[in-house]
Amino acid sequence: MQYRFEAKINTEGRLKLKDPLSFDHYIRKMKGDVTVTVGYAKKYRTTPQSNYYWGEIVTTMVNITGYTKEECHDILKYKFLSDTEDDAYGLRRTRSTSTLSTSEMSMYNQKARVWINQMFDVLVEPPRGY
Repeated sequence: MQYRFEAKINTEGRLKLKDPLSFDHYIRKMKGDVTVTVGYAKKYRTTPQSNYYWGEIVTTMVNITGYTKEECHDILKYKFLSDTEDDAYGLRRTRSTSTLSTSEMSMYNQKARVWINQMFDVLVEPPRGY
């Protein structure tokens, strides 16, 4: 299993962990060779983006279709976040919205709004300044 630890690199090039105690606790459990990967932090979807998705987009679809929130969420994920082709086993993977960046979540919300409008002729209110 892999864990992610947030950090900053200061002007002297030193790494400063945001939660060094958790990091220390985690690595004490490990033995042997490990791999350390460093990259720029990804800005994941925001709470307001997620709230808008569940509160406006998914709720609108629930009210139209009578499906549950989870069913509507699964439909939207499959439509907009699944691989375009089946893999070697005939399966198609679908991304979780929790892995989306802020820009990816904005695009996902926009696509879902447009699709609901076209599919059901219902306008989903656009987000207000998230």
